[in-house]
Amino acid sequence: MIRDLLGILNKDWARLVSFSNLKLSSEFKLKYILNYKFLPVILIRTAFFTSGKFCSIPSKLCLFILHLFYNIEYTTKCAIGPGLVLPHPNSIIIGAYKIGNNTTIFNEVTIGAKYPDPDFIPDFRPILKDNCNIFCGARVLGSIVLSDRCSVGANSVVLKDCDIDSVYAGIPARKVNSKILL
Repeated sequence: MIRDLLGILNKDWARLVSFSNLKLSSEFKLKYILNYKFLPVILIRTAFFTSGKFCSIPSKLCLFILHLFYNIEYTTKCAIGPGLVLPHPNSIIIGAYKIGNNTTIFNEVTIGAKYPDPDFIPDFRPILKDNCNIFCGARVLGSIVLSDRCSVGANSVVLKDCDIDSVYAGIPARKVNSKILL
């Protein structure tokens, strides 16, 4: 379990470092644990890996710290692939059914059910495939799929499935480009 956790954290860290001009090693080391952009990812990963195990206290503690210091809500029922980056980690709600590899989620983003769902019914939750970018203030709601390499513009509200290699923006979100410019 710890090897799996460290393996995913290595991939998350390498992707975060690839976005910056910092002269940091692309291999995760314990001294990077207090990096303010990476600590929330560590807490999310630890909460997921320790949930439902012999003792749920570490998971609940991680979720409490996420909420207290970063105002991030995360459900441990949401599996997130390696390469998660949170460039501005505050006020984020992650309630998707599944999030793929190399996903970037900016601040003030909500990903979850369209209506209240305290029982976490997967059929009511969005699925994000690989290499998705969700920009500031976006909302991804309901039983929808964001296909590979899909981007959602700032302050957009996505209520329908999104095509592969596309950019969506607006309220409600509409396809504005079929090639990603990022």
